[in-house]
Order: sequence, then structure tokens, then C-alpha cells
Amino acid sequence: MTEPLPALDRFAIRMEFTYSVPPARIWKAITEELQAWWGPPYLLVDSELTELILEPRLGGRLYEKWGGSDGGIWGEVTSIRHDHWLEIRGQMGLRAPAVAIVCFEIDPVDAGCILKFSHVATGGADSQAEAAFTKGWKELLGDRLRRWLEQGIRQEEVPAVQA
Repeated sequence: MTEPLPALDRFAIRMEFTYSVPPARIWKAITEELQAWWGPPYLLVDSELTELILEPRLGGRLYEKWGGSDGGIWGEVTSIRHDHWLEIRGQMGLRAPAVAIVCFEIDPVDAGCILKFSHVATGGADSQAEAAFTKGWKELLGDRLRRWLEQGIRQEEVPAVQA
């Protein structure tokens, strides 16, 4: 008798953020200026990072360079519409065998734009991973990206919080 396969762990995170900048500005921050707002502890290898790169084209990669030929791929651009939509598919930071889809959708509004964000994952995507990614995306998109877009403050310029 064969045992049934275990159910795959999965999660779906959906968030919206409103920014007081035009869509083209947020697009540039997401596709060209990742290192200004994204960084430790939200990397594959925090201590060795030399670059975080997104190639904003169909089939382009989101990846970390750690020096020389070392690095890690987060995912591949599977759908893109300049200034409006970016979809990346890959492990997206999950350590276990997993696949995830991350989408950034930018919609203009009177006072700037809304970023509709989703991160859906299967395999190695349990409730602990969901909680960690929810917290991380809130900090990255709600705090760090906002500071960069609206105040021009790079992440490394933010004073460390004392424990």
C-alpha cells in the first residue's frame, strides 16, 4: 500500500502600500535602486553581499552577488509591464525546496500611487515562514522603501535600534 503524499506547505501574503510619489519613481526604486532600501537581514547571505541586482526584463534575474563568481538567485522575471507590473518566480528567499511568485503592481492615485504586493509560495512555506516574510515585507516596503522614496534616506543611514 502506498502512503499518500504529504500536503505541501503554502502561504499567500497580500499587502497594499500608498506612497506620495508617481508610479515611475516607485518603479525605478524597485528595479534600479534595491541596494538603497533592501538589505540585511532580508538577504540570502547578509555578511557577504556585494550587490543586489534586478534585471528588469522578461527572463531577467533577481540575485545577490557575494564576490567573485559566488552568489544566489532569488528568482526570474516572468512578467513585466514597465511602470506598472513586475512578477518574479523562484525560491524568493525560502530555504527549503520551494517555489514562490512575488508580484509588484503599481496603480496611480491622486496623491501618488498604490503598490499592491503579493507573495505566494508552495513547498517549505509553513506558518513560520509566512510570519517571517510578512514581517520582512512590511519593513522592506512599508518602512525602508517609503523612507527612500519620500525622504531619500538609504537603509544604511538609518540608526541601528538599541536592544
